[in-house]
Amino acid sequence: MVGGSCSEPSQAALEVNLALHDNALRVHLLGRMEEIARTIATADGGALSVRADYALPALVNDEYVTGAVERAAQQVVGQANIIGRWRNPFPDDFGLFVAAAPGCLMLLGTANSAKGITEIWHRSGFDIDEDALPVGAEILSLAALDLLQQGEPQGEGAPAPH
Repeated sequence: MVGGSCSEPSQAALEVNLALHDNALRVHLLGRMEEIARTIATADGGALSVRADYALPALVNDEYVTGAVERAAQQVVGQANIIGRWRNPFPDDFGLFVAAAPGCLMLLGTANSAKGITEIWHRSGFDIDEDALPVGAEILSLAALDLLQQGEPQGEGAPAPH
């Protein structure tokens, strides 16, 4: 929170980074924050101006597509090598893709300490063990074949029409 300055003692600004895994909850919380802030501001004769900047939508994997990816990964790397239900604590632009069409973000383990490849993404030293790429390609290929063979799901849990 940034308080009023000497030249503007009656003003304050509040910046909030609201990264959530549920788009409806985000809308609800933004509304409640504005409602509470307006109540506080107007109780003492003040005014409130709210600006919500663009935010990436929550990245919500489609259950049907995720099931196909999980089945494929089990065949390729085995259940013991799968970390399921992991959530990225930060918004990701892939959320824009899965908001437009059913999808699933799969993270492929590409570190290899034996080769000195240990830095995490978005760091200057980040690198990948390219030997992992065929593993990822096989998982995605098997998942695509699974989805093509099964066809569109019917009823509850079916992807939204595009």
